[in-house]
Amino acid sequence: MTRGAGGDGETASPYAALAAEHGLTQQGVRGPFGAYLRDLWRSRHFIWALATTRAYSRHENTYLGQIWAVLNPLLFAGVYYVVFGLLLKTKGEIQNFAAFLIIGVFVFQFCSAALTSGANAVVSNSSMIRSLRFPRAALPISVVLTELLTLLPAIVVMFVLVTLTGETPSWEWLLVPPMFVVITIFNVGVALIFSRLTHHSKDLKNITPLISRVLRYVSGVFYPISYYANESIGALLLQYQPYALALDVVRAPLLEEMPLYWGHMWAMTGWAGFAIIVGIVYFWRGEGKYGID
Repeated sequence: MTRGAGGDGETASPYAALAAEHGLTQQGVRGPFGAYLRDLWRSRHFIWALATTRAYSRHENTYLGQIWAVLNPLLFAGVYYVVFGLLLKTKGEIQNFAAFLIIGVFVFQFCSAALTSGANAVVSNSSMIRSLRFPRAALPISVVLTELLTLLPAIVVMFVLVTLTGETPSWEWLLVPPMFVVITIFNVGVALIFSRLTHHSKDLKNITPLISRVLRYVSGVFYPISYYANESIGALLLQYQPYALALDVVRAPLLEEMPLYWGHMWAMTGWAGFAIIVGIVYFWRGEGKYGID
């Protein structure tokens, strides 16, 4: 709306009326939340194309190509097994420590990559944001999908290796795919939150790898939290923080020696619901500022 020539009232701008007639909207303006979600749904093919393209091109220029998606977590698991399994002996009461470690490394790598890559989803795509009109939440969502697609071959290898270590497939293994869906939803929520935080404070992208490293040490990737934790409130919080639960809800169905706690799965589902709701609302509230400030 603009003032009329005489300044005695507000009249509709002819340019605004023309834009509205042809479905054009003003840049840097946040639309209604419901409309934003519908726009995000309509962009699902764009999100998928972004994710698949990035996943394919990640190791395109290396000799081993997509094999690195499996080799990287395997190499980490091998190093951790030597350091924490053989030298420091942190396995506690876990008998099949090799499978315990493999699952922990593979799952946490997905969560860690989603956190660090998601934090940079907006700031690293400023040129795309300025050039194209689309819901900006598509960027962190596509980043998490990229990490999931990159991990899929490693997940298949994880099942094979767990079987080779002596675990017997059972009906409980069917719980792993839905739990990965829950973990993915949680990671999307975290990526949405951190992408907006990093957009507001660019220094955060230098801190995010440190946050990821701290989470690696406190989430039981290479040791069972239950063995070393006491009955204090701090130990309980450590066990029920989402990254520790993400490892547990995949380990418990696959490892016979680990009890299957449905409470852990419901707790992880609750974390996922909380993260995605807070993440999408928080990200949407900054929608009009991405690529501008």
